[in-house]
Amino acid sequence: LSQLSREDILQSALARAALLRIPIPVAMLWPMETGTDATLMPGFTGLPAGSLSGPVPPMRVFGTEVRPGSVDGPPGAGRLPEVTASNTSRLGVVGGLPMLPLTPLSITLWFRLPTLAEIQALAPSVPPANLVVAIEILTVGVTGGPIGKITVRSDSTAGVGNLFVQFFTSDGTLLPQLNNTGSDPLLDGLWHEVMVVAGSIGTTLLPTMFLDGVQVDTDTFAGSGPVGRPTYITVAGDSDIFNLAVSQGIGIPIAVGHLGLWGFLNATSLYTVGATAYAGETAGRRLVRLCTEEAIRLHMIGDPDDTIIMGPQTIQTLIALLRECEAADGGILYEPREDYAL
Repeated sequence: LSQLSREDILQSALARAALLRIPIPVAMLWPMETGTDATLMPGFTGLPAGSLSGPVPPMRVFGTEVRPGSVDGPPGAGRLPEVTASNTSRLGVVGGLPMLPLTPLSITLWFRLPTLAEIQALAPSVPPANLVVAIEILTVGVTGGPIGKITVRSDSTAGVGNLFVQFFTSDGTLLPQLNNTGSDPLLDGLWHEVMVVAGSIGTTLLPTMFLDGVQVDTDTFAGSGPVGRPTYITVAGDSDIFNLAVSQGIGIPIAVGHLGLWGFLNATSLYTVGATAYAGETAGRRLVRLCTEEAIRLHMIGDPDDTIIMGPQTIQTLIALLRECEAADGGILYEPREDYAL
């Protein structure tokens, strides 16, 4: 226990869920949980040492309209950046991405767009019926396969539109695109998780789109071989407000975080972890989970399910989180003399 009390603060519940995912953790993860003065946002991998061709490079801040650590993330995350997206202010990784095997590619990102009313307030002179909004949320460059670029964007007119996942060839030709159902551009001020799973069978590509843990669209189109490897990333790359076809030159603030790249067909969403941070978990089960994640042997006396319900897991040291479980249920956490365990 004394050794645990000297350890650093753990990462957020959402970051840990990706990095420790069973059976295959995230290959590259940028939580983007930093202080307000950050110019670099560290990247991590959950894979064993030597699995990637090199270290995961940091996400870089470009321009003056990026505000790191300025907004509250979803319950499972810490403070995240907000970007007034434009072609001069964005987040990105340009070159230096370690190589993934030529396997299926899965991408996850959390984002929050303003409400329609907030966007209308940015351009009060544009009649609501003429209000056209274009937001480029994410772009991932790809090489070594039939896809050259994958983008996630929100496009709408008078508040009606969609969240799109678009696939382009290396020469810029738009392949079939995916979108969420219900003509909803997600201009709601809420956090969402988008997940893109791009696999292939023979010469057929099989892209699938998930939103908040639910599959919303899938398609097939002809390709050749594996999907390819990611080469660059741009987050919150551009946005604009139009009066019909006339640009107003007004950038839109977008909050983003927890970008993950997976080198396999990851159809397991982490939306529940991000949206709840394990709220509703019993004190006993949280104790068991935390000790399992940290490879700490735990001998529990009693039924872990017959303990008090906990709230969201916050960002603290491991010992503080374990002590929360102890205090919540009135238990006793101790280190036996005859064993190196709890």
